[in-house]
Amino acid sequence: MLKNGINKIEIESYDELVKIIYGKHEENKIDLREDFIFRGVSDIKYELIPSSLRKDNLNQLKIDELIENNKKFWIEVSENEVKEKNLECYEDEVDYKKRFYIQVDKYGNPTSGKNKDYTVAKNELQNEKELYILQKFFNYADRCGLKVNTNKFTRALIHPTSQLHPPKLDEIFYDYPEIISLAQHYGLPTKALDWSYDYKVSLYFAVKDVLSNSNTQDCVLWALNYKLFENRLINNEYTINLTIYRPEYNTNPNLTAQKGLFTFLNHYVGNYESPLDEIISEELKHDLTDRSKGKSYNRNIITVPPNLTPNDTILYKLIISKELKVEILNELYLDGYSEEYLFPGYNGVSKHVINEVKLKNLLKDSEP
Repeated sequence: MLKNGINKIEIESYDELVKIIYGKHEENKIDLREDFIFRGVSDIKYELIPSSLRKDNLNQLKIDELIENNKKFWIEVSENEVKEKNLECYEDEVDYKKRFYIQVDKYGNPTSGKNKDYTVAKNELQNEKELYILQKFFNYADRCGLKVNTNKFTRALIHPTSQLHPPKLDEIFYDYPEIISLAQHYGLPTKALDWSYDYKVSLYFAVKDVLSNSNTQDCVLWALNYKLFENRLINNEYTINLTIYRPEYNTNPNLTAQKGLFTFLNHYVGNYESPLDEIISEELKHDLTDRSKGKSYNRNIITVPPNLTPNDTILYKLIISKELKVEILNELYLDGYSEEYLFPGYNGVSKHVINEVKLKNLLKDSEP
C-alpha cells in the first residue's frame, strides 16, 4: 500500500519476499536490486532514527552518556537575542563579522545565572555534541596510528589555539562524511544510518537475533530508492538535505563484505528528530512551497528532490513475521551470507562455528 512515498507490504513467506524484491509479484513489478539500498531492523518497533538521536527510557539522549558531566559547549546566538534578552555572552569576530556565544552544559542549561531563562536551539546543541564525539574519535584513532582522512586544518583540532572552542569538524573536514561513516561503523553514535546495496546482507541483520533472543519480534526490511537522489540538476532555490554516502572500502573489510553505505541529514531542521520515513512522508503531504524547514546559503532545505510527489515510491517497508526468521536465516546461510563472509577474519569464523549449531537446533525444533 503506497502512501506519501512509503510502500508498506506485509510478507507472508520467504518466497513472497524474494518475488517482491525481484519485481515478480502483484504487489511490486520493480526489481529493487537495481535502484534501491536496504536496511534490516530486527524489531518492528525500531525506527529509522540515527544512533545520535536515540533516547533512553527516561527520554534522555543516549549520546549524553558519552559526554563528561563537566563538559561545556559554546552555542552561537544572534546579536538581536543578545540585546533583547540582555544575555551574558562571549563576543568574537570571524571574517570581519561579530559573533556571539553563550556557554551551556550538555543538557543545554546556561552556565551563567544571568542566562538561566534562555533556551538554546536543540539542533545547534545536538550538532556540537556530535562533533565533539567525532573530534575525540579522530584524536584517539590518530594517536593509535589508525588511518583517518586528514588535512592540515583537521590536525589543528589536536591542539586547538582558539580561545573560544576548537574549529568545527564540519567546516574544516574535507572528508567529513568519511569520519562519520568510520565512527558509525565501529559503534559510536552519529547522524548516519547504515544501509547495504545487497538485500541479503540487510536481511541477515534483520533476522539474526533469532539465534540469541527467545522473545524475537516481527522485523522490517527497508528499501530506499537511492537513484532518486543522484544526478540532480543544480537548483538555486532548493538544497536536498538527505545525503547518501559510500565511504572508502579499501581499509574496512567488514564494510566491503557487507557492501555498506550510509545516509544522513546534512542539516538538523524542522522535525529532524523524527524517523526518516516520517520526515519524508510528512514533507510529501505539503506543496513544494511549504516543504522547507530552514535555509542554507539562501536555499530552501528540503529532504527529497523537489520533483517528487506522494505517488513516487521512495521507501518500501517490508514487514516480516517473526515466524519466518529461522527459515530466512537458514536460506541466507545456504547462500553464503553467514558470519565468516560478513565479518572477514578469525572472529567471523568463530561466530559462524557457534551460530551454525544454534541455527541447526532451531531448525530441528521447528520441524513438525
